[in-house]
Amino acid sequence: MFDAKSWFALGIDNRRVAGVPVTSLKQGLDLIEDGGRVTSIVGTLHRQFIAIDVDVPGLEGHAITENLAGWCEETGLWHLIRPSGGAEGRHHVIVAPHGQEILLRHHVEALRARYRVAKSHIDIRSSLRPLSAPHRRGGCPTAYGDLAHALSTLQAFSDTTPAQPHAKLDKPPSGRRLRTIEPLTPKRRYAPRALPEKWATYLSTGRRPAWRNADNPELDTSNSTWELMCTAEMMRSGWEPLHAWNTIQTCHPAAMERARKDYHRWVTGVWNAAVKADDEFQPRPRTSPHIRQATQEATDRLRTYAWSLSPRERVALLVVAHVILRRIEREDTLRVPCPERDLVLDTGIKDRKTIRKQLQRLDGVLGTRDTQAFDVARRASSSYE
Repeated sequence: MFDAKSWFALGIDNRRVAGVPVTSLKQGLDLIEDGGRVTSIVGTLHRQFIAIDVDVPGLEGHAITENLAGWCEETGLWHLIRPSGGAEGRHHVIVAPHGQEILLRHHVEALRARYRVAKSHIDIRSSLRPLSAPHRRGGCPTAYGDLAHALSTLQAFSDTTPAQPHAKLDKPPSGRRLRTIEPLTPKRRYAPRALPEKWATYLSTGRRPAWRNADNPELDTSNSTWELMCTAEMMRSGWEPLHAWNTIQTCHPAAMERARKDYHRWVTGVWNAAVKADDEFQPRPRTSPHIRQATQEATDRLRTYAWSLSPRERVALLVVAHVILRRIEREDTLRVPCPERDLVLDTGIKDRKTIRKQLQRLDGVLGTRDTQAFDVARRASSSYE
């Protein structure tokens, strides 16, 4: 799994030990046994393997690892799991993506968003401690499962996959032109997330997603337009420019074909163009400023009042109140009907007596309940407001 000549020594502080060359796995293990500054060694995986370091302790770490293992099983990918040797729950997952690296990276990003952890806590790596190397603080955890079976399936996989070290894509191309070109940062802040499925499929297979304007002769439907749309989606997904560029370099040959040829041209003509368009876009506000201010003031009064109630009563009050406030914002008016029959559906509270009680409490706190708006003769079409 590892490049036979790419190793380095690791110290107790989890940093590379300077001045100590490691020429082979055996020499590295001998250095550890000598008991000096070297406490472990790290190697570079071959190109057909990547490692995922799950640095999340406890039950969440186990859950993330199980999720990754299940995804690999469903996708039909060879994988191996071992405890990292740190706290309980932390693991290393070694995967042979076999052409599915883009989808795997998107799945990892989705896990980061789901568990709200930083990139370093579910980290994709090209270097790792070999299975025979101990943790820097001692102990050499054993990988899970039948290792003999894993080895046999790995050998069968290696026979059909070229063994090449990882390409170094951590940095964009260097040169004089690069110093004068800086990727722009969008004014809107987007939380990191996985790409929508249609664009993830485009990057992994080269198959363009459906677009309603694809047959419009008045529009540019060349590859450049699709590459701009994909780059814009990366930007709106919270991706950093370097992450986007590395993904472009490793995606399907039929995807982002023009963009991958020139980093500088991609930055100036595609990434920066997408950022500028996003900055200039001004969505029409759905709620008027005075409505928004009124609902915010009502929310502040509601929060103060809710804490005067018991926890059980507080939940019902807040559910009913927030449904009414969202209706006010959605309709963009300070006067909305609040029939109990609708609130049963919107809140999920089946007991109309409970809803009626909360409406009575909200009268004078959230706003004023107008009981005169209900007309007995128009029972089906009128209600309190």
